[in-house]
Amino acid sequence: MEVNELVERYQSGERIFNQINLYEADLSGLELPEISLQRCDLRDANLEGTNFRLANLREAKLSNVNLNGADLRGANCREARLDGSSLQKANCAEANLIGADLSRADLTQQAKLDGASLRGSKLSETNLEGASLVEANLSEADLNQAVLIRAMLREATLHQAKLTGVDFTSANLTKANLTKVNLNDAVLVRANLTDAFLSGASLLGANLDSCDLRRAKLVGTDLTGANLNKANLRETNLSWSTLRQTNLSNCNLFQAQLQWSNASGANLSGAVLINAELLRTNLRQVNLRGALMPDGKKFE
Repeated sequence: MEVNELVERYQSGERIFNQINLYEADLSGLELPEISLQRCDLRDANLEGTNFRLANLREAKLSNVNLNGADLRGANCREARLDGSSLQKANCAEANLIGADLSRADLTQQAKLDGASLRGSKLSETNLEGASLVEANLSEADLNQAVLIRAMLREATLHQAKLTGVDFTSANLTKANLTKVNLNDAVLVRANLTDAFLSGASLLGANLDSCDLRRAKLVGTDLTGANLNKANLRETNLSWSTLRQTNLSNCNLFQAQLQWSNASGANLSGAVLINAELLRTNLRQVNLRGALMPDGKKFE
């Protein structure tokens, strides 16, 4: 279908244009709220600045599309193909992106996905630097090798998400649900994880240098070989966790719960352990040089 025909029919009140071919079409800047383009072929199309608010784009082919600045608020993009597409500054708040393929997509320049449903979506190698995903649902999503530097993920749900090698540098994950996630080799330098839920997560070899984990829940978490140098773990629950060979040097562990954890071979030099709970904690071959112990005395 030609773009002119689609526009004319839309302006006359028609809304359903399912399964039509719009390959390489130029729909940039058009006002098309509530349009239905289910299963349409829009590959390589120009949709920059297009208004797709509350549109039905379910199972649409949108690979390598220009959606920069597009309005997709509340749109149904379930199982849509958006791989390799550019969505810089796009507004996808409250959009349904369940099972969508956004791998290698560009969602930078403060793209908005607040409240969006991305459960089971593919976001591997996707660039989400500076994106806003407040209260977004990313449970079971594949975010392996994704970039989320300075991203806003406050109260987001990432339960059982795949996060291997993700870059969360300076990201805000306050009160985020990260239970049972795979964060092996992830970068969380200076990330804010205050009051976050990380119980049962795997963070083997992860870099959490200067990370803020105050009051976070890390029960049964595996931090083997992770780097938590200068991390703030004040009142954090690390009970039943694995901290073997973990770098906890210069950490703040004031009133932290470490009971029944395995910290064998860990580096706790210069750490603050005042009022920390160490019942049944395995401290074999731990480096405690200069640490402030639970009784307030300095370990020599």
